[in-house]
Amino acid sequence: MIFLDQLRREKIGLFFGTRTSEETNSITVYEEFTRVLSDAGVATVAIDLRQSNWLRSVSDLTMGLNCCYGHPGEDGSVQGFLDLLGIPYPGSSALSAGISVFKDVTKDILRARGINVPRGLVIEVEKIPALFDEMALPFIVKSTFEGSSFNVFLVEEPKDLQQVMLHFSAEHAPLLVEQYLSGTEVTCGVLQRGADRDDYEVLPIVAMRSKISKILDAESKQDADRHIIHELPARLDPEIAADVKRLALEAHRDLGLEGFSRTDMIIVGNTPYVLEVNAFPGMMPDSTFPMLAAVQGLSYADLVLAMITTAYYKKGVGYAIRSS
Repeated sequence: MIFLDQLRREKIGLFFGTRTSEETNSITVYEEFTRVLSDAGVATVAIDLRQSNWLRSVSDLTMGLNCCYGHPGEDGSVQGFLDLLGIPYPGSSALSAGISVFKDVTKDILRARGINVPRGLVIEVEKIPALFDEMALPFIVKSTFEGSSFNVFLVEEPKDLQQVMLHFSAEHAPLLVEQYLSGTEVTCGVLQRGADRDDYEVLPIVAMRSKISKILDAESKQDADRHIIHELPARLDPEIAADVKRLALEAHRDLGLEGFSRTDMIIVGNTPYVLEVNAFPGMMPDSTFPMLAAVQGLSYADLVLAMITTAYYKKGVGYAIRSS
């Protein structure tokens, strides 16, 4: 359900402009969301977080909308700011967004819930040379925080670790090292469609394979049309497909997420392993979350409006549908 009449009574602030490796993605999503809302007759305000005077624009907002990837959008900072002002917003809370953005914390929670995740450990950058004492080759080294597969490296032999050492500085946050799993990489999304906790639509599954790498790294994803083969919907055994969809919804709930999310997995044999969970999935027009929704019959514009509508399903103060 999309409350279009209600949305047209809102003044929605779109937060964008993060100064991270995903700044370009943030700006693209801001522009696309603005276009969708403008076409729907919804008033918007641009909140460019790169500007020193951005706080002046938030005083009369009736809803906030995060368009930032990485910090400060995916880590819960924007959401926490809106919470302090009592301004409603769609998607996950500051706490659950902040938890899910850290891959190591996400894995610990899901493992405790009985969900399969790759074996791994967290290390400081300066301890990289000692990795061979802790983890058998091959393994993955990645940032615990960044998305879109930025700063993800496959180490297959000792010389590969030199590139990792050159890339990460000593000031970088701790790194996540995971057992490399060879299998079918898939992703599956969920979208809330009503106020009840069970009113979730599990979107179709897409399988993905890079043409240029053994893993779905940043180079592959930044030119996905050329470098990634998508199989949509994924041709999986029905029982495995059911497991993937079940895990996408379980991971969403176990992390306390709200509204929507996308869960990335790899299937080894008949077993899916969760790689990461995205509380704010990529929403560039060619991102996988819009692809999944399109198979379900949702246009990009319909998906954006459905995501924003999830703000009305929250139970907190300020989230009830206004009658005025």
